[in-house]
Parts: sequence; structure tokens; C-alpha cells
Amino acid sequence: MQPDHKLVFVYNLDKGSLSDIKDKIYATTPSKAPACILCSLIQSPVGMKKGWKRFIQDLGIQADYLFREEFQKEYGLPKFNAPGIFIQLGGSLILLVSAEEVNRCESTDALIDILRQRIQKYLA
Repeated sequence: MQPDHKLVFVYNLDKGSLSDIKDKIYATTPSKAPACILCSLIQSPVGMKKGWKRFIQDLGIQADYLFREEFQKEYGLPKFNAPGIFIQLGGSLILLVSAEEVNRCESTDALIDILRQRIQKYLA
């Protein structure tokens, strides 16, 4: 594990009650899109998706999952278009996958493919 490297996943949600969050993540009708595509790609109603969890473990890098306001408070950055995936390298924070790219992903595997391509140069 690289001690000065960390992945930071920022949900397009504000912190709230678990039931409110689940309502926003998991569409109750086919016509209703989830509020946070990132959440729906990596989480299931019972926890983190197995394939995603295995992918993150295999990377050997710490991963933090933050709500928008947690991210802004912790990193002191101005508001940005969430969701997003960052890599922290020492004191630098680099956007790996933008909201537009996350929102275009149609599956967990598609998100894994993008992230695997982007992260390669930082974990070598």
C-alpha cells in the first residue's frame, strides 16, 4: 500500500439519514434516475458491491468515500460538480474521473475500466 496515496470518492449527495440516502441512491421506479450515479454503481442496498470492493482491495491504496459537504470541509475546495473521483498524492489532489464521465458509466465494470486506465501512471 502506498502510504501517501489515497483515492477519494465524492458522492453527489449531502449527508443525511440512511433512509433518505437510500431513497436518493436507488430509484424506486424505472423512470426515476438515482441522485448519485456513483453510489448506484458501487453500492447495493446491502452494502458495497463485491466486484467493486475486490477491485479497490486489489489496488492496494486507501479509499475514502465522502459526501459533498464532507469533501468540501476536509479539502477546503470550492464547490464542484459531483460526483467525482480524485487521487491524493501527498499534498496534491488530482481529479481522475469527472462527474460527466461517472454519469456516463452504465455499469460498475465501465467505471472500473476508466479508473484503472487513469490511475495506472500514479501507482507505478
